[in-house]
Amino acid sequence: MRLQGKGKIAVIGCGRVGMTILRSLILRSVGNRYILIDKLENQSIIEAEISDLEDVMVPFHPYLDIFFGTYSDLDSVDIIIIAAGAAQKRGQSRTALLTQNFQVIKSIIQKINTTNFSGSILLVTNPCDVLAYCVAKISSLPPSKILATGTLLDSHRYRIELAKELRINNLNLIDAFVLGEHGRSSVIIKSASTIKHLPLKYLLKKGEYLTLEQFGSIEQTVIEKAKMIINQKGWTDQGIGAAATVLVRKLLCPEDSFSIASVLLQGEYGMKNVFLGVPVILGQGEIKEIIEWELDEEEQRALEISAARIKDLISGIEDLTV
Repeated sequence: MRLQGKGKIAVIGCGRVGMTILRSLILRSVGNRYILIDKLENQSIIEAEISDLEDVMVPFHPYLDIFFGTYSDLDSVDIIIIAAGAAQKRGQSRTALLTQNFQVIKSIIQKINTTNFSGSILLVTNPCDVLAYCVAKISSLPPSKILATGTLLDSHRYRIELAKELRINNLNLIDAFVLGEHGRSSVIIKSASTIKHLPLKYLLKKGEYLTLEQFGSIEQTVIEKAKMIINQKGWTDQGIGAAATVLVRKLLCPEDSFSIASVLLQGEYGMKNVFLGVPVILGQGEIKEIIEWELDEEEQRALEISAARIKDLISGIEDLTV
């Protein structure tokens, strides 16, 4: 995958997740200019983080252009990554963060609207599907320029758990996808999953390599993995850092490429006015296409339930205006 020569990236919200995303971008040499935006009182510690990251850039990245900035620096930026807001705590659901993080995101988008920024916004802050819809309502950008990490991370977890269960050490031999909400109503898509080019449904029917009981355990692990990590570690950051890097890399690429991301549906899958994790084509700084897979009846019904859950959360947000 050939990357663009340029790639100006801003990270708004430079806590654990924001800095992990930045480190992942640097290690993959994605972008050539990084602007970090946070509260002014955090400038000193962020500049210390920058000094630390400069030492990472020496062996891994040919460019050295990273600084603490302000919203006035966004005019020529290609992608803004929003990682600001409260993090999920032990015993807390992603949706419980909604009221608090909506106000944070609303304030950020209102400030972005005062600039000449015309690039793409990648939202990481949870609950990302609901908040991405809020971004689309408040932002002056078109829907093709707004996306969230969504179930890309869930899809990565699904592939990992399948590989562990089947003792496959090459993840490239597994294609496995999760759609819908980045949360408890996420939908594992059996019909589009393959293992060593064999359909997952065929393997489950045969029951020789993977039983329905084993698969049920995998599904539960995928849904509960974030909770497990938070209960033991206190937060998650590595997986989302990798997922965000994948999407930024694909957005900056001049060629079109496939991914899973949370985007605004406008009739696709029979749904409108909701952000859901779905297969998309990304490239040249925007969402080029939403791909409509032929889901089976069970998957379609589960996706509709997931969309209804997100819409219900959206309906509870007051003051969803500029």
